Amino acid sequence: MTQFQIKPRKKRDTGFTLIEVLVASVILFSAVSVSALIYRNATMASIKATETLSFATQLKSTLSAIEDDIRVRSQSTDTKLSGQGTEDHFQYRWIAVLAEQASPPPRFDPDTGSFLPAKRSYKLWHVELTTTIAGKSKEYDFYEMGWHDEK
Repeated sequence: MTQFQIKPRKKRDTGFTLIEVLVASVILFSAVSVSALIYRNATMASIKATETLSFATQLKSTLSAIEDDIRVRSQSTDTKLSGQGTEDHFQYRWIAVLAEQASPPPRFDPDTGSFLPAKRSYKLWHVELTTTIAGKSKEYDFYEMGWHDEK
């Protein structure tokens, strides 16, 4: 009869090695860090877009008010205009300096056979606008047209 000898099997350790755990940890940490940065950048972009939209909305009504004010005050002989105002948390201050003033050429009257001088003088204003909302200031520079009716 043959005898079989049972040899004990070599016991293998099961589980992960230290190197495998460290590599997995580095990969996981990197993935979490990148995800956090992407989320942070997306949040900041969203906040900035909201601020810009709020600024643009307020700016439109402000520019309309400045335009009306300049057109009304162009009837005077002043060469410098200024104003300021507040809407909600939006503050603005503007200064307009007369850049150029001109009248259209005289108009020919066929009934009298002579040239009639223009009754209106046009004014080009250089406007510097400073706006402030939530502690952030922005400056704008533009031109606005006004006119002066001569009597």
